[in-house]
Amino acid sequence: PPIRENAQEGDPFKLVCQPPDGWPKPNVYWLIQNADGGIKSINNSRMTLDPEGNLWFSNVTRHDASDDFYYACAATSVFRNEYKVGNRVTLNVVPTGTSASQNRHEPVQQYVTRKNEVALRGRKVELYCIFGGTPLPQTVWSKDGQQIRTSDRVTQNNYGKSLVIKHAML
Repeated sequence: PPIRENAQEGDPFKLVCQPPDGWPKPNVYWLIQNADGGIKSINNSRMTLDPEGNLWFSNVTRHDASDDFYYACAATSVFRNEYKVGNRVTLNVVPTGTSASQNRHEPVQQYVTRKNEVALRGRKVELYCIFGGTPLPQTVWSKDGQQIRTSDRVTQNNYGKSLVIKHAML
């Protein structure tokens, strides 16, 4: 049965994935599974998957409460076109008492790529900057004090919470 977790409305929140075992290490992600077995991928500006397989809620809303569905951690095999479900979670959202529009939570760091990330020249690298808070914090990427312009080589992913460099250069 799914684990039931409590989350405070308006607060940042983290779901930790306990994936099924596999070798080589499987690709891990989260999905939403309905009571009837239907599956949906997560595509939401408030929810971000980090490279370690944790699902970060920048802030929790009443719509995230899951009575008729659950969040499921899944792993896909590198070799076989199949996936296995690990832990499953239903979310109980505890209301704050104020109306949702009055809810405030100052920005807090959730997951950030380490300062000295190693990139192989010519290869793709993705840098993460996930912050939580209410209202949803906006991420601004800069290099040497100048805001980074996106291009065909440098793009943003995860609603701006990650920066993808297609061909790393010196």
